[in-house]
Amino acid sequence: MVFLTLPAAVVLIALRQSLVQVLFQYGEFSSESTNLVAEAVGYFAIGLLARAVVEVLTRSFYAMRDTRTPLIILIVAVLLNIPMTWLLTSHLGHGGLALSLSLT
Repeated sequence: MVFLTLPAAVVLIALRQSLVQVLFQYGEFSSESTNLVAEAVGYFAIGLLARAVVEVLTRSFYAMRDTRTPLIILIVAVLLNIPMTWLLTSHLGHGGLALSLSLT
């Protein structure tokens, strides 16, 4: 998963502006909208590798019949996400929401 996800995250960070522009910028979707979405995509790309690893680890715990550990980790992540979202959103706006989701 790391060998597939890490290059994808790097490419997504490097080409986020161009990708959003090609995919979405038409009609009512202006260049300002592209900048806003590209900012969020960049922050989401930071957490892409962690998201892939979490999927594998969660399935590993379930295969070992340990359902409690992923549940506890999920609860802790949600509890950390709430204050982190409040803190980062006040400084980074909508990008703070994306960054807090990536970090937790």
